[in-house]
Amino acid sequence: MSRALFIGDSQTCGYWSHPTKVGPGSYTYWNDNNYAEIYGEDNNKSVAIYAMAGVCNRVYTDWLSAMFEKYDDIDEVFICLAPFNRFRLAF
Repeated sequence: MSRALFIGDSQTCGYWSHPTKVGPGSYTYWNDNNYAEIYGEDNNKSVAIYAMAGVCNRVYTDWLSAMFEKYDDIDEVFICLAPFNRFRLAF
């Protein structure tokens, strides 16, 4: 069976924030809005997800390498690549 790989930031790991709360407890990860898992279910396909909220996209190459070493059946790669990382823009 083939596998799809999803790499990205908070949107890739099912991030959700509560609109009326701030700080700890106002957000969660790996929720039902995780489109990588939804893709796997809809396409009857295994998925691997490597994601972290707020991550700089400079680590994506390391993550790709690690996943290709771990899995030999990856036939699709989806990368959530914002044009500019919001933390870099803040500087």
